[in-house]
Parts: sequence; structure tokens; C-alpha cells
Amino acid sequence: MQYIFASALHCMTTLAGRKCSVALGSKKVYLPLYLILVGRSGFMRKTSALYCAQENILAVDPSLTFPSDGISAGAFFDILVRKPHRSAICTELRQLIPHNSKITDTRLIPLLTNLADCPSRISFSYKNRSVVGEFAKEVSVKEPYFTLLGATTIEWFDIDPSDIAGGFMGRVLPICAVEKDKRMIPKPPPEDAEVVKRIRQYLSCLKVISTQMALAPEAEPIYDKKYEEFDLLASTSPNDLVCTLYSRLQIYLLKFSALLELSENV
Repeated sequence: MQYIFASALHCMTTLAGRKCSVALGSKKVYLPLYLILVGRSGFMRKTSALYCAQENILAVDPSLTFPSDGISAGAFFDILVRKPHRSAICTELRQLIPHNSKITDTRLIPLLTNLADCPSRISFSYKNRSVVGEFAKEVSVKEPYFTLLGATTIEWFDIDPSDIAGGFMGRVLPICAVEKDKRMIPKPPPEDAEVVKRIRQYLSCLKVISTQMALAPEAEPIYDKKYEEFDLLASTSPNDLVCTLYSRLQIYLLKFSALLELSENV
């Protein structure tokens, strides 16, 4: 169930794009998410959830998705240049971000980290293949918007911190199955065509909506209290990777609140 929920979140945040945001002071908090399904290989049906998201996004806007496994930073940026609004679905996160010092293109992680914050512009310097250590040109993309849905096993998180330095892990939200439930689905039910039709109609509506939300007056003290709680968690965590996640929980709180509002009022 957690994986299907993550699949639905990915569809929503992808189709919302930069047209939907939350006002926070003078800034806008956009809604992109990097969601990673974490679980044992084989029986957890992570891939089934990924395909569910992929099929629904393709049905609404096929130009948003692209094959991301094993892609270099330069090839990735080429895709953004052609269309700044993109969604990547990785059946195995190791193909996009290898495990423990096997990353051959060290510029990919900083690029993904910067994209997660939805900057108004992002730039990339292409290497000069004829002269080692020099760059041939710098290209910029205005108003990029990128979402990520991937899958992996828990072993991926035993990663060399130097490979993901700079805040990347704080922008990745792991979605773990609760194995103590022991709720296996050996044979998934057949697809309900009417339900699929309603889902895609909703996503099509979400794609064209433009709105800027804000905290209601009664929600502001709740947000302030949670902000303090999250800050305490981050400052007292003995694990650096967990600390980076705690430090961004207040942003996830805003994003999930906005997505809930969109789910109820679109």
C-alpha cells in the first residue's frame, strides 16, 4: 500500500509542475518530490508501483518521462534543455546513482540536488572533449521542474557519504513497506477500467490548474511548532544522513499539505 501511495504522489507532483506552489514568506515552495521505494527484491512489488505511475503519466502527457537508467549529467541536461519539465522513473536506483564510489560522473548528484529546489534557472558546463580539464560551453535552462520515483533495496543506503555530499539525501524521501503487516498480494486484482479513467481525468485536470496556496491562520502555529520539533531532531541526530532528512521535514510538511489540498479540491 505504501508503494501505491508513493506512486500516486509521484503522479500528482509531476502533473502539478511549477503552476502549483505554497507561499512561504517572500518565496514559493514548489511541489517536486524525490521518492524512493525501499524493500526486498522480488516479492514487494516495487516495480509494479513504478509501472503504475509511469503508465498514468504517459497517458496524460508522454513528453514528461524519459529513460534515466545509467544516464550521464550531460545527457540528463540535454533532456532538460529540450523540455525543462521532466519526470524520471528508475526501476533500480543503482542505475542512476551507483553504490559506493562507482559514480563515474560526479556532476550528476549536484545537478539533481539543485533541481530538487526548483530554481528559476539552472546552468551546466559541458566538458570540452578535445581538451582535458576544460569546458566547451555553459548552457542554462529557465524554470526547470524535475520529479523522481525510484526503487532500491535497503543496502543502497549503506552508501559512501562522499558520493552524496551537499544535501542530496535530505531531498530524497524513502518509502518503506511495513513488513510486519505480512500482507502479501500473490495475485493482484484485475485493472478496473473505470477507476483508471477517473484517475487520468483527475491528473489531466491537475495538469492545467494554476494556484498558489498559503497556510491558513489556524495552521500557522501548528507549522511553527513542527518547525521547532524538526529542528531539534536535526540538531540531535547522531547520523549525518538522517540529519539531512530531518532538516527538510518542514518542507515536506508544506508539500504534502498542498498535495492533500489539491487531492480534495481539484
